[in-house]
Amino acid sequence: MKIEKWLYFRTEADEDNDDGDTGSVGNNPTSICVPASAIKAIGPGGNTSVTIKFDNLITAEDDALGKRRNQDGNDYISINTTQGKTFEVMEALTRLIHSNSVNDGFFVIADDMTTNFANEVVKPTYFHPDVTSCGAIVAHEQPQGTGIHEYYEEILCDAGADADGEVVGSLSISLPVQCILLEGALTTLTLSDHADSSVALNFHNAAVADRTAAGGTEYIGAGSASTVSIPNADLNCGSGGVQFDTLHSGTHPPVDRAAITHFALKTCVDSSGATQNAKIGVYIKWWGGPAVSIANA
Repeated sequence: MKIEKWLYFRTEADEDNDDGDTGSVGNNPTSICVPASAIKAIGPGGNTSVTIKFDNLITAEDDALGKRRNQDGNDYISINTTQGKTFEVMEALTRLIHSNSVNDGFFVIADDMTTNFANEVVKPTYFHPDVTSCGAIVAHEQPQGTGIHEYYEEILCDAGADADGEVVGSLSISLPVQCILLEGALTTLTLSDHADSSVALNFHNAAVADRTAAGGTEYIGAGSASTVSIPNADLNCGSGGVQFDTLHSGTHPPVDRAAITHFALKTCVDSSGATQNAKIGVYIKWWGGPAVSIANA
């Protein structure tokens, strides 16, 4: 099994002050642990420093809430070196990253701590004798911004919602006003133990509780007005259905939403008697602002 290598850096000398944010500016953590696989480049920052550039590591929301459009800047870490020894430090770091080390994958590259939590004086830790200190740590928080977004969530349907048109589960996000719905899809991940189970997806300007009438507008399913889902049907997720069967929004045109948008799965047949309902994967794509977690709204 291949173990990811994690590289640790700290600029704070007193462990009591290692609070994760130098100067409270939001993009200079006092310490950070990054995966080696995120490294984009290693190069000299001068004749007394090495700069390690990374993929952007911090997002303003959970990744699942959508793709980012904006970029505040590049993430990087600089480590200070003995004058004229940048090449040797770069070579040693490259060898460490590509070594077949059998430890736990955690490597301290540059730790400036000289006073620990117990107020004991300790020596700073550096992976190479020519590293003199950890210079700067820059990790920008990347806002999602306005643009193209995608979201995917898996919903274990409520077995108690058994009447035609009742909500069996809702997405845990809503979309802000002035979004345009572009497409969506449903996939049966696991089948219900009831033969007749099937679902469709509605959007609505308000959240709707499970086991109540869905309301709103059908977006994906046989009842999607003036459009044809692909295939033109509800998603069959009963015990006689096909696992991983998928239903797409098909010919549904983009929808301009002037209101907040919530999404709810609804049952399309009477599935009374189910003890274990289906698990459905729900995919949504839109143009506009990023999604909002309903739990945090």
